[in-house]
Amino acid sequence: MADQSEHSHELEEDLKEANGESPTVTLHGVVEKIITPLVPSRRQKVQIFLHGADDLFSQIRIENAFENGGGKKVKLQPGTEVDVTIVAREVVKKTSSEAPALG
Repeated sequence: MADQSEHSHELEEDLKEANGESPTVTLHGVVEKIITPLVPSRRQKVQIFLHGADDLFSQIRIENAFENGGGKKVKLQPGTEVDVTIVAREVVKKTSSEAPALG
């Protein structure tokens, strides 16, 4: 597993709104473990630790169903380094009449 402190500041923010592209953020992570379903009809999942995320929200679980560059189906293994990119579909602009967000 990669050193967490090495990656803790690798949060990349790429706000491309000026270019007309959607704002994105990429978090680096590593596959921590494979979750085998209790019900055979369900799909296998991977648990990914995201570097740079808040402690309470630093792990996600998604189906272990990926494709490589050639279109071949592959499964990730523990220790695999990954990048998780979040793309905003729409940028919501706050107007001056809106109340400030709490939190």
